[in-house]
Amino acid sequence: MPDYDHPYQTVMSKNHAFDIITYIYEKGTVHKSDLYAVSSNYRAFTSTLKVLVDEGLVIEEMTREPRLHYTLSLSEKGKRVGKCLMDAKKILVE
Repeated sequence: MPDYDHPYQTVMSKNHAFDIITYIYEKGTVHKSDLYAVSSNYRAFTSTLKVLVDEGLVIEEMTREPRLHYTLSLSEKGKRVGKCLMDAKKILVE
């Protein structure tokens, strides 16, 4: 688990973490490049994605055929978090 600067910080404190998890939750399985829908800043979302993978929320799989690409899905833990975040999102847009 990464160290955070403040005791109230979690993986959700990372840029676009909420958006990445809810996007994957809604879509199921996505290509890594699909995350441009969340942010056009590749460096920002790949940095956050790495933390989400390290925390066990996102599963990243690489395939080489027909060409190299990455697919992303939520782990069981990620799905539980995703459901809670979607519930929060519904409350926020009421």
